[in-house]
Amino acid sequence: MIEAVPSEEIQQQYDRHWHHRARTLGIPDRRVWASIHSSQNTPALARMRRFLQHEFEDGRCLSLLGPTGVGKSYAAVAALRWYAEDTSRGWFYYFPKLCAELMDQDRREHALGLVTTWSLVVFDDFGVEYLKSGGFLDALIDEIIWTREGNTLATIITTNLTEEQLRDRLSDRIVDRLAGDWGSLYAVPGKSLRGQGRAKEER
Repeated sequence: MIEAVPSEEIQQQYDRHWHHRARTLGIPDRRVWASIHSSQNTPALARMRRFLQHEFEDGRCLSLLGPTGVGKSYAAVAALRWYAEDTSRGWFYYFPKLCAELMDQDRREHALGLVTTWSLVVFDDFGVEYLKSGGFLDALIDEIIWTREGNTLATIITTNLTEEQLRDRLSDRIVDRLAGDWGSLYAVPGKSLRGQGRAKEER
């Protein structure tokens, strides 16, 4: 369960600890401030809170779909921070970077080890332009999703694609897992938050 909002002093202690650890979990510097306790109540963050309260412990998958700037990545990192502040079992992967590592024979085994075993993984900017249906990379992604579903490992995905685009471009096996009993697709409503107040924090 999500705890009550901590006091300012406790939050500052959390922040210092988290900023020290965030890089070891693959989170880029511009994302480290994301918090599930943010006063911003974007649809993406509200949906992520429900995921953490009702689906996370069951090892399910949540995919946030929508255009750039609606708070998908912020919500994903906020969830990872919530989970990983006191553990070491979470990982953030920018999807294009993961694809490059999977296609590199020298780095593939290490990448697969991370994304198929850690108890929470975020795949940020999941773009199927990197995948060719029936190709080697498509098969590797299918293996990753299949493994995480089979082992009930909580997974968060962000993508700029619509559900229709996912179904048009991904293999049926992958989409069935992301939208089936294990996974949930959520189309984030609203316009881009960029350029609006603290919008930089909600990307």
